[in-house]
Amino acid sequence: MSFVAGHPLAGRERSGPVAARADLFLGRPWAYCPTERTSPEAVETVLALIKLCGGEAVVADRAAAAAALREHAGTPDEGSATRPGPPPPARVADLLRRGAGGAHRVPGKHGGPARAYEVLHVLIGDRPGELARLFLAAEEAGVNIEDVRLEHAPGLPLGAAELHVRAEAVPALARILREHGWSAP
Repeated sequence: MSFVAGHPLAGRERSGPVAARADLFLGRPWAYCPTERTSPEAVETVLALIKLCGGEAVVADRAAAAAALREHAGTPDEGSATRPGPPPPARVADLLRRGAGGAHRVPGKHGGPARAYEVLHVLIGDRPGELARLFLAAEEAGVNIEDVRLEHAPGLPLGAAELHVRAEAVPALARILREHGWSAP
């Protein structure tokens, strides 16, 4: 059989082409579900695709993976869950237009100018001490983590950490993370 069910466990709060990013799957779990009828060539092709996209291959039971995706698909974020209903599109467009005009006035860290940071995606296990171990590796590299975002993989004992760091710190941090067994580009 040349079909392998699977799905990357990554995404954004928006959908469609405007939400696409080159790093969308980088370091993110990608569940794939071969069966006893799946050919080795099909599995190799899927694994090559996952690697090409920067994802982390995770073999999953087909029924469990489908249930996890169904459970979390379309789950509203906190903001949308507290609104009484969708705002009119014209109002949203007006708010975005007016808000973008003042974005330059928002101060950066410690009141200074805002800086752009690089984002390093790291696959982490969902177990005690894992995040502390990640932060200790950053300390060992002499890298300050400016911001962090965590995403849990639905139905799997892992997730992804987005580490926001200065661009010049990325090579040193990625090297230390790899030395400690983390998946880092």
